[in-house]
Amino acid sequence: MSEDRFATLEAKLAALETRLARREDELDVRSLQYIYGYLIDKCMYDQVVDLFADDGEVRFFGGVWR
Repeated sequence: MSEDRFATLEAKLAALETRLARREDELDVRSLQYIYGYLIDKCMYDQVVDLFADDGEVRFFGGVWR
């Protein structure tokens, strides 16, 4: 295989890996949004807090959940 063709294949692979990682990130964010919406809709505020960092908090309907 020629060096040019090898370099082209490497570049295509790198581009595909980047696109795949971006798409997986998008799907993860979308999933998080759905879970957040579901938990808020079901008034499961203690579980909503678990979606955030350890020092995160949710302010909703005048209440604060940590």
